[in-house]
Amino acid sequence: VAVLDRTRSQPRKFKRLGQAQVAELLG
Repeated sequence: VAVLDRTRSQPRKFKRLGQAQVAELLG
């Protein structure tokens, strides 16, 4: 849930390293 909240706050940053972070969080 925290990840989704961050994506809305900074969708640009999330799009760049969001995928990498999401993959790590999801495992």
